[in-house]
Amino acid sequence: MAVIQCMMHQAGRISRNRPALIAEDIRIQYGELDLMVSATAALLRTAGIGKGERVAVYMESGWAYATLIFALMRVGAIVCPLSTRLPLQGVKEQLASIDCTTLIARVSDSSREALSDILCLDPDGLVSRQLSSGQADDSFDMPLDQPASIVFTSGSGGRPKAVLQTYGNHYYSAYGASLNVRLRSDDCWLLSLPLYHVGGLGILFRCVQTGAAVALMTPSDSLDQALPKFPVTHLSVVPTQLRRLIAQDVPTEARKRLKAVLVGGSGVSAELLEAARALGYPVIPSYGLSEMNSQVTACAPFGPREKAHTSGKVLRHRELRIAEDGEIQVKGQTLFSGYVEQGRIHRPLTEDGWFPTGDLGTLDGDGYLTVVGRVDNLFISGGENIYPEEIERVMLGIAGVHQAVVVPVVNEEYGARPVAFLDRDASVTDDELRKKLQDILPKFKIPVAFHPWPEDGVMDAMKPNRQWFHEQAEKQ
Repeated sequence: MAVIQCMMHQAGRISRNRPALIAEDIRIQYGELDLMVSATAALLRTAGIGKGERVAVYMESGWAYATLIFALMRVGAIVCPLSTRLPLQGVKEQLASIDCTTLIARVSDSSREALSDILCLDPDGLVSRQLSSGQADDSFDMPLDQPASIVFTSGSGGRPKAVLQTYGNHYYSAYGASLNVRLRSDDCWLLSLPLYHVGGLGILFRCVQTGAAVALMTPSDSLDQALPKFPVTHLSVVPTQLRRLIAQDVPTEARKRLKAVLVGGSGVSAELLEAARALGYPVIPSYGLSEMNSQVTACAPFGPREKAHTSGKVLRHRELRIAEDGEIQVKGQTLFSGYVEQGRIHRPLTEDGWFPTGDLGTLDGDGYLTVVGRVDNLFISGGENIYPEEIERVMLGIAGVHQAVVVPVVNEEYGARPVAFLDRDASVTDDELRKKLQDILPKFKIPVAFHPWPEDGVMDAMKPNRQWFHEQAEKQ
């Protein structure tokens, strides 16, 4: 397998005096960050962390977290970012599922006993701006097939899966994405997605590969607060974040500075994209998944207007096809090594090497992808196929509807019927919703009930937990 130079070390040489990480109270240049990575790598080795070791990281995004990611990869370890939304029991379960016995986290005394079988390392003892370089022990050669990370999927329809990615997956993902949305060393990408999500890692690698800066939000920051603080030129959001952003009063200067707003995730409607464009946000729809290390397709920044509501065309180093049953299948140099499942690695591919994504879609004659929905979300009502995502997109196009999730409930006559959970303005009544939906959807697709949106605790930052909504609907 081919070997390349460590992307961080290369950025440390080429972009030595350019800003790498920018926060409210700190500014780290690439040359300094490369030394910090080496120093942290030296301390990791002292702690017994070496090649092939699985090391989980449970902390808020920030400069120390970014340093740890590259330091762990530099020593040949596999970084396993964990969601900070997980309670202690959830942390233990995910550690056990991937046979990981080392955790980097700020662990309280009360939690330490529950993690007695886990080696807990304090990040404050590993990462510092005052550390010596430690580069004497460093090797900057990175095999592209080196296992580099394990990222958990969102688990919106069930139990999260542990996705094993190589260093080459990260390299080619960043390279292909940057050929579409160009990055220069004087650009700055806001880290608006968590580092335990493949989209957050993608931001980090794209910037390091091109020498661009990463702006670090504080956990309390909203996008409308963060954008004016930093010289942000690029932004990644999911539809919920975009909807909240366009409802806020972001200064004109901050909006005009943006060169690209990459929109991923599910549930993006044409109305939402047009509303964002009307405010001057250069939105770029995309389609991706953890198993392909984030983006697979994306629209071009200055692509055809008539294609602006699709998910774009396949990026370099990826391949995509639509199977006979309509399922999207993918492969390429960003394709994951497999799922980590209780001590073994499982890579479910077709006989000819394609990965079935579980998503349904169509390709037009020009190669532009339109995502229809999920295979496992499809349900049948009175003999008719219903894709919840289609109904959600229509409802999200209604003024005053901010979030929507549609799930089936058992029905004696039809087998199943759709119901909706909505985050909406008080002025949007059930009767008004039904009237507007009747103008667009056939009767069998109109939800039989509209339930209030839950207050908290059920939404992942990226996707809705459909299983939870389904359980709640059956209780109504």
